[in-house]
Amino acid sequence: MQIPDIQESTIWAAIAGFVGAAFSLGAIKGLTRGQKAKLLVAGPVVAGLFSGPIIEWMKLPVGWGWAVAFLVGLLGWSALEQILLGIRNADWWALLSDLIRRRFGG
Repeated sequence: MQIPDIQESTIWAAIAGFVGAAFSLGAIKGLTRGQKAKLLVAGPVVAGLFSGPIIEWMKLPVGWGWAVAFLVGLLGWSALEQILLGIRNADWWALLSDLIRRRFGG
């Protein structure tokens, strides 16, 4: 099994995201140990995946990578939580029936 080729910038973004996630632990009161662990895992993952695209999308200088990764790690838990909440609360049956109606008429 071969280890996937991960760019060095992604690794550094994940490290900055971890630091951001660690800082956010102080701002959130009442978390269980499991929730804290999830937050410390989600911060680097979200920062590693989304810092590059955010920099490109916002046309920011590449040198701002650390700051963007830190902020994504710091706020990534909030965005991730809202995305998961939206998925849980979605009316999937209505969405599916609407897609079928649009596709096949009716």
